[in-house]
Order: sequence, then C-alpha cells, then structure tokens
Amino acid sequence: MIVRAMDAAAASAISQVLAERLLVYANTGTSGKRTSVRKRDLAVDRVREYVRSAPAPVSELAGLCRIAGVSERTLQYAFRERYGISPSVYVRRWKLNTARRQLLQADPAEATVNGIAIDLGFHHQGQFAADYRKLFLETPSMTLGSRQ
Repeated sequence: MIVRAMDAAAASAISQVLAERLLVYANTGTSGKRTSVRKRDLAVDRVREYVRSAPAPVSELAGLCRIAGVSERTLQYAFRERYGISPSVYVRRWKLNTARRQLLQADPAEATVNGIAIDLGFHHQGQFAADYRKLFLETPSMTLGSRQ
C-alpha cells in the first residue's frame, strides 16, 4: 500500500530495497548447512587439540567422537572435508610424525625404537614399523641410527 501511494520511480526504488533486504534476511538465518559446517569445524578443532596435547592419543573412532561431541559420520565427513583423510588416519600420521621427530632427536645409545613407539601408544611393533616405513621410506631404526 505504501508503494502504491508513491510515484513510479520511488515505488521501484523502495521495492528494490525491500527485495534486497528480504534476500539478506533469508540468507542470514541459521540454515542446517551452515550449522553443520560450523559443527564439523568445531569437531575437527577439538580432535586436533586433543591429539596435540595428549602424550599418546587414541585413534579409535568412537573415542575421538566422544572427544569431539559428534557422531561418527559427522566426524568422518569433517575430516574428509578439511584434510581428505579419516580421523584415525590423521591421528596415526600425527603419532608417526611425532615418533620421527623423537627418533631424530634421540641419542641412539640411550633411546630405543620400541620405547618411543610404546610411549606414543603404538603397541604392535610390526605394524608401527610397517606404517613408519610406508610414510617415511625408511625403517624407524634407520632414522634413530642416522644421528650417529
């Protein structure tokens, strides 16, 4: 009714402004997609902080979901979106990289590969060595001995 009482140019301008404001208002509402993206970001950040602060972080998906406060599917999607890998692969690679840093800094006369692996939560030494070699193209003992 307000638009009808004005001349054509003013009515057109006001109609345009109202249409733009409606679009802005519609886009600023909380859509499910925006909420889920934010929820996924928070979940990834929680897991990342846990992994960085824990001496031997768990890599089981159920435990990571409890830490993140989301479902398994949400956490898997979140990690695939951000890193292109699953949460458990992310944790395993973090632990392997930490093992490499420790092996490079360790004194071969005092440290052992087994000791460093156990400290980081690797309980199956054969699997640890295989994963390490696949990622770094050398065995953990070669890395430890390279300091000499």
